[in-house]
Amino acid sequence: MRIAIIGTGAIGCLFGAILKKGGRDVVLLGRCRETVEAIQNHGVVLEEQGAKESVRLSVFLNPAEAGTADIAILAVKAYDTKGALPSVVSLLGKDGAVLTLQNGIGNAQILAGTLGADRVLLGTTAHGSNVVFPGHVRHAGVGDTLLGETSGACSQRAEDVAACFTSGGIASRAVENAPGFLWLKLFINVAINPLTALLQVRNGALLDIPGVPEMMHRVVSEAEAVARARGIEVPCKDVMKKTGQISRATGANVSSMLQDIRAGRRTEIDFINGAVARLGGETGVPTPYNEVLAAAVKALEERAKLPPEKLPD
Repeated sequence: MRIAIIGTGAIGCLFGAILKKGGRDVVLLGRCRETVEAIQNHGVVLEEQGAKESVRLSVFLNPAEAGTADIAILAVKAYDTKGALPSVVSLLGKDGAVLTLQNGIGNAQILAGTLGADRVLLGTTAHGSNVVFPGHVRHAGVGDTLLGETSGACSQRAEDVAACFTSGGIASRAVENAPGFLWLKLFINVAINPLTALLQVRNGALLDIPGVPEMMHRVVSEAEAVARARGIEVPCKDVMKKTGQISRATGANVSSMLQDIRAGRRTEIDFINGAVARLGGETGVPTPYNEVLAAAVKALEERAKLPPEKLPD
């Protein structure tokens, strides 16, 4: 099974390096020339528990040079999904499928609009990764990778992909109700990502600040109400307890949204809290807390564009 990974950021480089080390046939496709050249010159530098190693693998800027793949893993930011569609189409063979391992809700729908839902797999991963330098990533957390069909079925194709990943070093499992697992990850993200970005703290600190756990509970409750209204069955009886556990388990992590804010980059807020607010509006479910957090993070994005004289010393 030939694997193409679209995206040379934290997850793309991490998965590429691990799968290559595990003997899988894998190529990377990036659009940042600096990162692609760094990988071409030095390989993906993978840092784990303080040790570093260089993993050599093929990386391209032009999808036409990468050949075709049986599976394309989409590991770009959610707001780049539309822009990545031509690369996905170019890379996939006739019967190939794309697996989205992205944050938020809406990526699969964008992909299905071009490829058809039967060629899209949904996935979530509990692996954590941070970019140290272009092409250099730090493995910040280990966990299961789950994947399945957009229909909620657990297909032979999903089983084959999961087996390929597992044998390549990334423990993976094909599941029924992949949409439910995707929403479960969304519930965790709506609580952790915007609040860590706004408060400028690591994940674990959220539970230690008075008033913040209540805010987390409110945004998660709104997201749960939207999911119920849309007929989504989430595989978790106590989502808030799960969110707290994840916050503690990833306590030392700097969330991707906080990393984006610190770097002056656009965040994925439109696909996280913004998506909850949008879908809530479509289904008649009030989502005031998600709306406020989405607006606040958008304001932080705009703040980064202000000239220095408009900021305090």
